[in-house]
Order: sequence, then structure tokens, then C-alpha cells
Amino acid sequence: MPYYIAPYIGSGTDLDPFRPRGSDDPTWSAIDLRPDPTRLDGGGLNACLLWVFTPSSDPALFRLADGEQEMLSPSRRNGLRTRLGLTTLAASRWDQIALELLMTPPANGWKALRPSRVQRRYELWLGPGSPLVTQSVIAGGTTITEDWNCADADSPDCDLDWTEVSGDWDIVSNAIQLVSGAGNLFLRAESDLASDDHYAQVVFVTGPGTTNYGPVCRFAAAATTAYLGIHRTAPWETFRVVTGSFTQIATGATPARADGQTLKIQADGSSIQMFVNGSSVVGPSTDTNITGNTRCGLMGNTSSGAENFDNFEAADLAAGGATWPGWFHSRGGWTA
Repeated sequence: MPYYIAPYIGSGTDLDPFRPRGSDDPTWSAIDLRPDPTRLDGGGLNACLLWVFTPSSDPALFRLADGEQEMLSPSRRNGLRTRLGLTTLAASRWDQIALELLMTPPANGWKALRPSRVQRRYELWLGPGSPLVTQSVIAGGTTITEDWNCADADSPDCDLDWTEVSGDWDIVSNAIQLVSGAGNLFLRAESDLASDDHYAQVVFVTGPGTTNYGPVCRFAAAATTAYLGIHRTAPWETFRVVTGSFTQIATGATPARADGQTLKIQADGSSIQMFVNGSSVVGPSTDTNITGNTRCGLMGNTSSGAENFDNFEAADLAAGGATWPGWFHSRGGWTA
């Protein structure tokens, strides 16, 4: 399977779309490395069963390898760095290089590869058959979970350490219950995620349907500052709270509120979004007021009675995208 980098051609119109050279071959596949898909700048990472190009026939093409485990010479690796604007390139074998390119793009380059949130691994597909590379160790990313399967207690601590920022939160029947307090009340998990691009989610087990409740992300470690995805009157709303001052970001009307729903708030750069049972209900909306915070938690309100939550989870969205972990599983076994 020959692999190569090719520039893009075409004018971007319907009759002449942007495309990498070689894309007219029926065995061709590619990954777009252009930072801006509306421009020709950059190139495509290509694979083609029938190698029909040579440097002499088309100097714009850059041959990478003829097989997934081929070692690239120092001169070819340096040429690749120059071609793609890379400052470093740690790997020498082609399948390692492919994953490194996509996990650690250059400044102002293409978007970093993200792991599957279900499989918790990176997969790079280029060409027919099984993945070229599967990265099973997601370095740098963090996931925290809490199910409160502990004895009833006048404290929220169970699998994680928690801070009752406001209100009284107790473990009751293997769930967390907001028992009392006035106003909007917060509980913070004292575990840092790896970045401020992350999500927090929780199941609202049961409670009054007329009060505010939901998960919290980008929660400051020493202040009531965070993004909220909550049930309120819309019934779904995203808010930012900065040192206790609330500002509504956006609203969503459906689905109807119900006990047992999984609520999720996600912050990805300046994009803030809320989900209910896995479906987007509010946003994505742009807000740039809160950055850097790496903790998560919950918010509730007991004005109409106690509220019960369970199965809390928070995790990074792009775990390990900024560093090259160095260990991966490819066709043929584990390799450093």
C-alpha cells in the first residue's frame, strides 16, 4: 500500500471540487491535512493501491512509504518535516509517523486527532482493511467517575473527594442527595482533569421538576465560577456563573423534563453545549468568559424539596492530543 502526500487541486466549485492529486484512482483514500478546507493550502495524506506517480513525473507529490512498517530515512523524514511545517518528528517508522502527525499537528495546522469516547482509543484508518494504527494508551487525558455506592453518610465523599461549596449534600441510598440550603447550591469534585476542554454529566434520579439542577464544568478550584447545563424553565439552559453572578448563555425547549435523564455540559474551546440523554439540546454557543478551570461538579436547588443524583462522570474531550505518547498497537503487535 503506497502512502504519499499530495497537494490539492481544483477551484472549489461543484464542477471542479477541491481534491488531492491521485483521487481519481478507485483504490484511493485520504485524510485532509489542510488547516482551512476552503483553500488549496496544505495537502492530503493519501493511500493508493496502485502507485502511478513518481517524483520525476510529478514533483509535487511526496512519497512516504510503500508499507505500513517501512522505516523512513533521515532525509525523507526531514523532507516531511519541511513539507508540513513541523518542528520535530520523533518517530521513524511510517505507521508511527502517521499517528504522530495527526496527534501533534503544527501550530496553525490541522485539527488534532481525537480518541473515540466509547472505545477510549485513537484509530487511524487509511486504506482498506483494519486500522493502520490503534493507539490504546491515551496519554494525558483524564476521566473521573462517581456512583456513590457507599454507606449513607452526611458527606458526599465516596470514590472521589468532594467539596460542599454550598448546601448540604449527603449520600442516601447509593446516590447523592441535595438535602437543604437556600438558592442555587454547588458540589465540586476535587479532581483535576487534564485540560479545560472537557465535559461533565450526571443522572438526575428523582426530585421536584420545578427547580434548577444539572452538571457543572470548568469549575474553579476556589470560587463559584463555572459553566452550567441545567433544567430550569426553558426547560434546558446553559449559564455561566462568575464568582456567584449568573448569566444565561442559551436555551432549548425539548425534550420534556423527566426523572432519570442523563444531563451533560461540555466546554470545547469557546463552544458551550448541553446534552440530554446523549442528544444536543442547547448550543453549541460561543462564550469566552471562563477558561483554564479543570474541575467539575453539580448544581441543585431545594426550594421545592430534596434532589437526587447518580452516576457522575467527567472527562477530557481530546485526551493526549498535545503530546506524543510513544506506545501504540498496530498490525503486527505492540511497538515502542
